[in-house]
Amino acid sequence: MWWKDHEAYFKDQRSELSQNSNYDEKAWALNKRLISSGNIRVRGSHSGLFPIMILYPDATPYQTPHVFLLEEPLTQAEVDQVTSAPSSTDAFNLAIRKKKIYFTRHQNVEGMLCILETDDLHSEQAEVVSVGDIINRVMEWCRGTLTGEFPLDTNEFELIQHFHKHAKDLNFIISDAFSDLTIIKGDFYFEQITALSGTLFYGAGIAGEAENGVSSYSFGSRNLLDSTLQTSAEEWLSEKKIVQEGLQAGTLIKGRWWSLNSEPNLVIDKQTFLDLFRDEAGEVSESWLRELEPLLKRANAHFFIGIRYPSRKGELEWSFFRFVRTGEASPLLDLGPLDVQELRDRIDLYDVEAIFTEDMTEEKFHIRNRGRVSRKDLKDQKITFFGLGALGSTLALQFSKAGVGYLNLFDKDMVHTHNLVRHQASLRRITMPKTRALRGMVAEQNPFVFAREWPPCSVYLLDNESWRVLSGCQTAISSIADDNVEAYMNELAISENTTMYYVRALRGGKAARIFRVIPGTDACKECLAHYFAEGHADFIDIPEDSALPVITNECNNPIRPASAADLELISSLTSRLVLDELQKETPGEANHWVWTTEEIEGLDYDLASPFRLHQRSLKPHSLCRLCAGTKIRSVRIYGDVAESILSQSSTAAPAETGGILVGYLKHGIMYITGASDSGPQSTECPELFVRDNQHCQAYLDQIERETGRKIRYAGEWHSHPSSAYDPSQTDIKSLKDIANQRHYAVDEAVSIIISKNKELGVTIHQKDGSYKRYAAVIVPGSYAEANPSLDPLSQDALEKERTL
Repeated sequence: MWWKDHEAYFKDQRSELSQNSNYDEKAWALNKRLISSGNIRVRGSHSGLFPIMILYPDATPYQTPHVFLLEEPLTQAEVDQVTSAPSSTDAFNLAIRKKKIYFTRHQNVEGMLCILETDDLHSEQAEVVSVGDIINRVMEWCRGTLTGEFPLDTNEFELIQHFHKHAKDLNFIISDAFSDLTIIKGDFYFEQITALSGTLFYGAGIAGEAENGVSSYSFGSRNLLDSTLQTSAEEWLSEKKIVQEGLQAGTLIKGRWWSLNSEPNLVIDKQTFLDLFRDEAGEVSESWLRELEPLLKRANAHFFIGIRYPSRKGELEWSFFRFVRTGEASPLLDLGPLDVQELRDRIDLYDVEAIFTEDMTEEKFHIRNRGRVSRKDLKDQKITFFGLGALGSTLALQFSKAGVGYLNLFDKDMVHTHNLVRHQASLRRITMPKTRALRGMVAEQNPFVFAREWPPCSVYLLDNESWRVLSGCQTAISSIADDNVEAYMNELAISENTTMYYVRALRGGKAARIFRVIPGTDACKECLAHYFAEGHADFIDIPEDSALPVITNECNNPIRPASAADLELISSLTSRLVLDELQKETPGEANHWVWTTEEIEGLDYDLASPFRLHQRSLKPHSLCRLCAGTKIRSVRIYGDVAESILSQSSTAAPAETGGILVGYLKHGIMYITGASDSGPQSTECPELFVRDNQHCQAYLDQIERETGRKIRYAGEWHSHPSSAYDPSQTDIKSLKDIANQRHYAVDEAVSIIISKNKELGVTIHQKDGSYKRYAAVIVPGSYAEANPSLDPLSQDALEKERTL
């Protein structure tokens, strides 16, 4: 018994109950539980007595006492009966026999008040609440029932939780289509999600009237959760055959809804629901009944009604109800308008059930990620996953939960039974290609993420063109952990300027290596081979664990032991590192991480402490045949860029103007794909030019976001009012600083200077201040014309593929 273990707390409670000036105790008892009953006293201009019962649960003092509002205080005999009840459920049932409902927030259908919230975050100890605090809170709530002014409380309010009857065979999910504020009343439409549950219905849309009387509608483009039924707005609104059949079969639901001007009082049953639509005489409004007349005349077994109302959070909330006929009624479709009393008689034949409803708008779906991952920053990101084994499948699902917008899934294998102890797939996906299995799982985890499966094939079958399509000009993550395969991928990624992350488990999952390769910035996989061969101090070599041999070899695919616990930890760590990088304006300095969960002795590195992440920064190796060629050897300017900067120079003359350059490096060639203008806050005159930094940064951010950072900052351009196109001393110093400043993320800065004679001077500037002049090579057309495969899927194709 809790009062024996917490004797001091029990004595404090009894003292408070017997002496509190706001509570007049009439009876109490202690047997299987502590019970007290009496009156809450409300004093002042609005005074009154409010009978209550206080029940201390078995988990006291960690669970707060329950307060029930009653018609009258319990007698001593009744208190003795409640305290001696065999179970807490029996005690509850005895208490609610005398409950009194006030139809106000915070009182549930059992008559119990829920008005005290405890803070369970980071206090490091249980929060024990005294009954004195509870009595005072109840007293203020009771005063509110007299004055209409309640104490400040939580903004959360779930209307349905207070309703007596629920439609247990239905659950509604609200979509973004229900967010249209211009429509004030009309019809709503739901379609069954057959892939998940026969009781689950997804909001297809709403239609009706705006305040000006104009008809309008709002529908989603598709059912995010299902592919078996895709009823269009046109089919709904014209009630075509597919809709009629669906309504008859119960796979589609259509109902009527109204918008309320304020949050309703507590709605617990049919009568309190109808109170929302009564006229001044207290009768159910004729105008409201007339809108329901077609439904009432049909005398169907049930029909659906919804209400939309503003919550205390300043948002619009939805609640839905099913009216279920309980009396006999015949259809009256051939008659004219019914008498208003007939309509009231007809609605009396129905009982009301509340329908459990959840919001699944894009914003609310991702709200629990807030502060750690930003859907806004990630929704346009495209990530390709090479390898969907134990690590890759976990990574793909973690990125989908984070809200990364587009996932490309690549793997050559099927799901087999022996995969399941480490893989995210379950038995129901046995014999599926891993790409298809993960695509379905992503759709089930986050319907706002598009996952595209690629036909199972070997990485060796990819060439530059297919790599460009597959990578989508975005970041890619490989968990294949095959040196030969990843060496080939490394060449393709360097060639196509794709940022890669590689992750592999070591020592049976007790260690892991994760490294990033931004071409031209980070050491690539071949660079690491050079660092390993020369025993470089910053390359951490992790030896294999001889106690963990290869389990089996499947067609030259060695299978090594590792548990799901280890591999999911490695995947989570990788996800965290990459997600942080994706949300940064510029990549971090660290590009190589080693994770260990055990002590590894006999090495020169500090690996004696388990559960540590060791990070390094490794630059391209001077002997690497791939990275040695990433230094700029020539510059090519797309024709539309050259035309743009020449035009801006002519317009600004005789003043100087300019902006930033963006582009990408491939095989030692810097391709200039775009150039910003100077910006509205720039300084432009014949002797001085200063660009608008904020404007140029916004331009760069947009380019990097749209291309997944494949197109990046490359340098600066500006015009000279003279015939000279060589850089001035000021230009040289400025570009040297740019090459040396880390946040520009370049080792060499391109400069294009335009003379008054429209000649282009192209120079490359180094960190030491030196520079070299290059010929201005113009590439006809634009970057977009030369790269039609940047976004290989049209919007229609995207929608078609976004299914289970």
